[in-house]
Amino acid sequence: MLGFLDDVFDIRWRHKLPIPIVASIPLLMVYYAERGNTHVVVPLPLRFLFGTLVNLASTFSQGSMALKSRKH
Repeated sequence: MLGFLDDVFDIRWRHKLPIPIVASIPLLMVYYAERGNTHVVVPLPLRFLFGTLVNLASTFSQGSMALKSRKH
């Protein structure tokens, strides 16, 4: 999503940096409420693709690294 918005609006780095930080707040709230569990149960029709559980922490960290490695 951030990559698309960057392509459309040409967002500066000083504005791009806080967006993932703010977006991670719901994940951190779930992490705190569930005492360290960041897994999400996958709906039945999609379980053959993803399995029963998906770990959101690894998904977020991969997206953050992709944004960091992108050159302008």
